[in-house]
Amino acid sequence: DLTGNVNADAASGSVEAERITGSVRLHTASGCVRAEEIRGGDAHLDSASGSVRLLQASEMGRCELHAASGRVTAEQIEAESISLDTASGSVRFTEARADSVRLSTSSGSIRAEGLDTSQINAESTSGNISLAFAPSSPGEIAANVQASSGNVTLALPPDFTGRIELSASSGSVHTDLPISVTGKIDRKHVRGTVGQGAGSVSVRTSSGSIRVR
Repeated sequence: DLTGNVNADAASGSVEAERITGSVRLHTASGCVRAEEIRGGDAHLDSASGSVRLLQASEMGRCELHAASGRVTAEQIEAESISLDTASGSVRFTEARADSVRLSTSSGSIRAEGLDTSQINAESTSGNISLAFAPSSPGEIAANVQASSGNVTLALPPDFTGRIELSASSGSVHTDLPISVTGKIDRKHVRGTVGQGAGSVSVRTSSGSIRVR
């Protein structure tokens, strides 16, 4: 175990750190980056060519994971803010609690389960997006989800209330929610409200279908 900040760079090869109390910054130009059992401080993990993975991080400030080419994975994370992005690869996210979450990939899918957050932005240029909120997540969430080419599946918190807008330019929209519809409704577009809360959900896909429950 180590108490203190860790800063590691590699031109070629993998970088790993575990059981750290403090901030962690890990970078490699070619290789994988992995951190596990991190507590306190911030986490910045970056690989120009390779996968990035963060496991079991608690009491964190900012958690930022970036891969130029490779998969980005985070599991069991508790932080103020979490950002996962990759230019080419998938994003996998499990059991996360944060004030805000950002998930992004230019070429790949996004899959997140057990989300406990009040604000999330998820974007994929080419790939499907699947997000599932934990039962403990606040009902009045702000969610913005965009897929240029791919399907979107969204499982909202059980107590969600607020505005909702679903739009599929080339595809269909399906929802099990008790929506009070505002304006015109068709297979490609739904706009309305669920309950009287202040939440907001916007889901758009240019080529693909949307399912929200």
